[in-house]
Amino acid sequence: MSSLPSQEVRFRPLFGRILTMVVAAVCAAGLVGVLLTGDLVTIARTLPATLLLAVACWALFWRPGMSVRPEGVEVVNIVRTWSIAWPAIESLDTRYALTIRAGGRRISVWAAPAPGVRGATALHRNDVSNLRESAYAGEAVRPGDAVNTPSGQAAEIVRTHWESLRDAGHLDSGTVEPGSVRATWHVATIVLISALLVATVLGALL
Repeated sequence: MSSLPSQEVRFRPLFGRILTMVVAAVCAAGLVGVLLTGDLVTIARTLPATLLLAVACWALFWRPGMSVRPEGVEVVNIVRTWSIAWPAIESLDTRYALTIRAGGRRISVWAAPAPGVRGATALHRNDVSNLRESAYAGEAVRPGDAVNTPSGQAAEIVRTHWESLRDAGHLDSGTVEPGSVRATWHVATIVLISALLVATVLGALL
């Protein structure tokens, strides 16, 4: 018998975190060099743009991820976080990225992109075989379903837990409660990036 999900499983690609750390290190080194010059005009021009680059990289590549929990799936994207209860999930697609269809919405997982043309051509038939049962339901299996791709890895995690709940009879009622799909905007991130963008433009005019 399939076991029920009892703890949180997180998905966040290592590449994004490495890239963010490299960019942050470069930005920090650049800021130190500019501050040591003592030139206020140069500092005013450089500081906002450098901080904007670091914050944008963090928002694009470090923060995004997906968490699978007993109560549902949490998808953290660039400007908002989605909370999706298990009964609300209708299907998964991996055409461009892992996309969860739930509550009449299509929620893409930014951290789980599908392979590009070059990556897709490098896949073999075995890469999309022996997938979870629900991977073969509905639409045809895509290259993005391969478990050696970010989209496929994330989809496998969701399907494993979803099938465990289904097989245990927890999804039989088909009832979707109000609030089963919720979005929370990253207000602080949006405000910070907007402020740094304006400061960067003003600095360029000095």
